[in-house]
Amino acid sequence: SRGVQGRSVPQPQPQQHHQVQPGQTQHGVCGSDRMPRCAWCYAAEARKQCGKCKKRCYCSRECQILDWRGGHKVWCGCAGELGFEFDVRDAGGDKGLGVFALVDLERGANVMAERAVLTRPTLGAADHLKPETLSAVMALMPNGGDLKAKLALNGMGCTEGTTTTGGATALCVTMSRVNHACLGNAAHYFHEETQVKILVASRNIAAGEEVTFSYVPPEALKGSHVDPKVMLAIKWQIRACDCRACTDPEIARKLKDMSELDDKIMTFGQHADFARGLRCGEALIRLYDELQESQLLYSRTYDMFQLAVARRKTMAMAKRYITLAHKNRALFLGPAGNTDRTLQMYAAFVESPGRHRNYLIAS
Repeated sequence: SRGVQGRSVPQPQPQQHHQVQPGQTQHGVCGSDRMPRCAWCYAAEARKQCGKCKKRCYCSRECQILDWRGGHKVWCGCAGELGFEFDVRDAGGDKGLGVFALVDLERGANVMAERAVLTRPTLGAADHLKPETLSAVMALMPNGGDLKAKLALNGMGCTEGTTTTGGATALCVTMSRVNHACLGNAAHYFHEETQVKILVASRNIAAGEEVTFSYVPPEALKGSHVDPKVMLAIKWQIRACDCRACTDPEIARKLKDMSELDDKIMTFGQHADFARGLRCGEALIRLYDELQESQLLYSRTYDMFQLAVARRKTMAMAKRYITLAHKNRALFLGPAGNTDRTLQMYAAFVESPGRHRNYLIAS
């Protein structure tokens, strides 16, 4: 397995089964004796089952209690589970393992919810890992690497718009099996309250389709002047990608346009050039819709709201933008949105745009 390393491959044919069957567990995330791995410690035999969702498995009562307190209490029945909604298996070629949908997943569906077994900067907590957990981590790439190397390669950002380019990072064993695609069909975020990573479908994902996300999304590299292809080659040894963005020049151009429009919105906003900023925003939304981008990217519509709410003649646009921002963030966060302060702020402005400090300042 190449862990989080790898390149995209053509989609496999849909599978008919909806849970892991005996003899189909050789991929390393489920045990070889027909029993799924423990959802908490990744022990090979997990004979206990969550009494509520009837899907999540454990090796002991202790692990079940720890997992319940560690996030499953919130995400039980609200996120996909291994062997039911998704599976981990050979992705073909030199990609190693990958994550594949076992059922049709709708846009906004929580593909999986998984705790971080290692985090940076608190790597010292690794001293308390159970042997089974340590073994699962050591099975990830890079081969022969220590825990620090495993976290450096497989860690994902714990703040919005980051991957591993800075700040706190988290390593989640199963989610580390998701392969890269420049234009992926999923995105992830870290739920602070439960300390759990959530993988969300950015568009409808068909049964049998590989679940992917970009290791270096454009928003994570803003202002860094880092070429994402260079980072992919150096860090993950991904020198070729056959996703839609890399095989279709037209899509590649639209992604470039999207990045440029994003920059222009901020520049025009800083110079109070409302008209041009909003024209760029309209073009950006059309590209989001066409490329079926992650709901998280629609947060830019909040910045467009801040431009439009400044003038009476664009107030209708302002209301549309803040509604889009609220709708897409709510869809992306799911149950986690109940305590999300940003979503609460959006809701307040949906109800009353006049609460914003920019209200009619340019009229």
